[in-house]
Amino acid sequence: MLVGMALFLGGAGQIIAGLLSYKNKNTFGFTSYTMFGLYWLVVVTLNLFPVLNLAASSETLFMGFYFLLWTAFTVALFIRTLKMDKFTSFIFGTVVILSVLSHYILLLKFK
Repeated sequence: MLVGMALFLGGAGQIIAGLLSYKNKNTFGFTSYTMFGLYWLVVVTLNLFPVLNLAASSETLFMGFYFLLWTAFTVALFIRTLKMDKFTSFIFGTVVILSVLSHYILLLKFK
């Protein structure tokens, strides 16, 4: 169930939302939606391929660095939202908190 949600709601849904934002000339929406959609597709791939014996399991150091980069990207988007409306800043602030917590939990899984 979680794999399907991550693939279609997290991955494909956000990529489609990003493309629609691009059509509306919303660069921030395009960047954030598309990048987070791609993030979820990569997370599913990194978790699913070893189970299906299509790839070796990723090293913990690599996963930690990958998640650290994504957290930095999320923080950068949050900083950009401080010049936007307060609701968008609130949403991205919670995304930063959830990013830190979820990446910590995912790192525990890879130990």
